Amino acid sequence: MCNESLVKVRKPSSVDGVVGVLSAASLALSIGMISAVNAAGPLGDDNATVIDDNDTQAGTVCDDMSIALDLEEPVEGVAVSGVTNLRGWATGPSRIESVAFYIDGNYRFDIPAGGKRGDVGAAYPDYPESTYSGFSMAYNYNRLEPGDHEFMVRATAEDGSCRDVSVVAPVARFANSFYDDSYEMDLSEAEVEIAGNSLVINGARIGPTAYDITMGWHTPAQKPKIDNVISYGLDELYDVNGTWAVAFTFNGDVGMEGDEVVCTEGGSLSDQMQVTHQGSEVEIGSTTFEYTRNDPLVGMVFEGQQQESIHGGTRTTDWALTLSNQLVSGSGIWIWSDGTSECSGTTRVVGEKLY
Repeated sequence: MCNESLVKVRKPSSVDGVVGVLSAASLALSIGMISAVNAAGPLGDDNATVIDDNDTQAGTVCDDMSIALDLEEPVEGVAVSGVTNLRGWATGPSRIESVAFYIDGNYRFDIPAGGKRGDVGAAYPDYPESTYSGFSMAYNYNRLEPGDHEFMVRATAEDGSCRDVSVVAPVARFANSFYDDSYEMDLSEAEVEIAGNSLVINGARIGPTAYDITMGWHTPAQKPKIDNVISYGLDELYDVNGTWAVAFTFNGDVGMEGDEVVCTEGGSLSDQMQVTHQGSEVEIGSTTFEYTRNDPLVGMVFEGQQQESIHGGTRTTDWALTLSNQLVSGSGIWIWSDGTSECSGTTRVVGEKLY
């Protein structure tokens, strides 16, 4: 599901140099974007049903502590993504009749139960059918909005007793809830870095969207899983070429009074400028800036230094501009000097893309 290419693996910024190479194909397989694994226990059935029932509020509080109930996945505070496990076990003094699943207080469906759990049977030998207390299914967490959600299971016994257990975990999702075989993960321009115990893939592309994906090892699943996904549209990142209408406001400027250079109060002007993308740099007017992604949902930050000769001296400006949603904003802090006199100030910039 990806292009066969090589991806550079980089240590954190404190360590310079390339330390290895990964196959993009093996990398994509390890991501496991759409994978369902057995969750009923060591030898349980794989009930890979994906259901989404009507939303009904949980209502009744169930807190009968004689029922032993454990939601093993999702895990409190650990991100979920794509099609993956929903599993645990439930047993009690009265036979467990159903295990219901709720998201953010709303009923979604009953989870298939009856998976073999020898460990639970050994721990609760006097509870009926405790050896077959596992519940399990695959669920597509990409159906949910990104961010924290409460996941709750409710075990209800034949005698009417019940117990709830819940966790709060973040959903780290991709743009689509499901990608079929017509999509490929393009890693040709991706970079991979090792950040502590995590693997970060920057710039993986699926369709018109690019992603920064953070992965880590998760003991319950016994495999690497996605911890975080940051998405940004490729158009936002790359399609900045065009003509921009810009207004400049000067807090301090350099001017002339007769033959004498003076520092003035400042002022403002409006102008147009051409913006051209060049790989990892953007040319704005006659100045080339390197860019970094700040928050990709906000835009890109362009940072660069510009030097120009004016009034017999040199003005050096350190720019920081942000382009987002066809808008530009930011400022440049400058110093002018001719070796004898010196002026300084700030130029603020606002503008929009015309075409």
